[in-house]
Amino acid sequence: MGRELIGSNYTSCGLNIKVGKADAIPPVSFSFETEHARQQCVMKKNNLEAMSVDELWSLHEEITRILSERITSEKRELEKRLAILNRGRDGIERGDANQSYNADGKARRKYPRVFPKYRNPQMPSETWSGRGKQPRWLVAAIQSGRKIDDFRIREAGGAKARAERA
Repeated sequence: MGRELIGSNYTSCGLNIKVGKADAIPPVSFSFETEHARQQCVMKKNNLEAMSVDELWSLHEEITRILSERITSEKRELEKRLAILNRGRDGIERGDANQSYNADGKARRKYPRVFPKYRNPQMPSETWSGRGKQPRWLVAAIQSGRKIDDFRIREAGGAKARAERA
């Protein structure tokens, strides 16, 4: 039996199955709620032995289908619980899929978009906002003797034009 069964109780045809800890003796114990339940379980076992292969196979398919449905629904429930634990109840109720959270589970503050201030002339798609570590292309250019202002993006209209573009 898998570890997920340890410490669990199951009931089937009036049979109580208690799965104990791995070091417990015995690890699995069985008890019937009533004598009638025990007899029903024995009769069901005899019925299975009397069934044909086709009947057993159809029973197997039905059990597989039911187990699949139950496992899927239980997985969905566990994923919901995990989402609640990871993000907190507020993020799920609001439906913030794009919202990011810090280590405490609180929503992070939204920062304004930072526009690039420097551009690589050899690769115009490479830009830098002036925040954080300088990109390699800029470090190499500065080491070769160029000035950082040589790469500054000069826009007509300044901040107003950038705000209109965004």
